[in-house]
Amino acid sequence: MASEAVPYPVPVPDTDSAPFWEACRAHRLVAQRCADCGRWRWPPAGVCPGCQRRGAGEWTALRGTGTVTSYVVAQRALHPAFADKVPYTIVFVAPDEAPDHVLLIGNLLDEPWERVRVGLRVQVSFADLPGGAALPMFRAA
Repeated sequence: MASEAVPYPVPVPDTDSAPFWEACRAHRLVAQRCADCGRWRWPPAGVCPGCQRRGAGEWTALRGTGTVTSYVVAQRALHPAFADKVPYTIVFVAPDEAPDHVLLIGNLLDEPWERVRVGLRVQVSFADLPGGAALPMFRAA
């Protein structure tokens, strides 16, 4: 009996996050920023946490470079699709443009977990999923 591949979990966009996921599909990294006060909004939201203005959020391109602020090494598959990838590293990345307000999360690719450190410089890399979705992941810069 042949085993079938378990489908990768795909993002389920909501009203606030849909532009982020659309940009990922195009292999672009963006974050929301208030058009009034300039504060970054993460996670995406309909109200600015700085000036409390509703709406007025603009999606701003990020270069895709940043710094690992924390990480975890998954020793067990958190989803059946990841069973053959254990151990794998999940990194928390502060993008260069908004290190104090945006914290992106993704897998770190092609880097042994033993070499991962807080402060590691990374570059975004997109993983295309069936159906057209794409996930931001990272590689050491």
